Amino acid sequence: ETEVVGIESTRDELIAKLEGRSPPRTVISLVGTGRIDKTTLAHQVYIRAKGLNFDHHA
Repeated sequence: ETEVVGIESTRDELIAKLEGRSPPRTVISLVGTGRIDKTTLAHQVYIRAKGLNFDHHA
């Protein structure tokens, strides 16, 4: 796994939101202009959050 520099704090903040249990149904959107690494950020969050258990999912 390649570590991406500069997104650690945002990645960790999103993972913390996913780990929280209130409210139980939350949608987290990644929005912004092109080429600001939204997909890379989402992938990094996914890799680190794979072990989390969710009551609900899409």
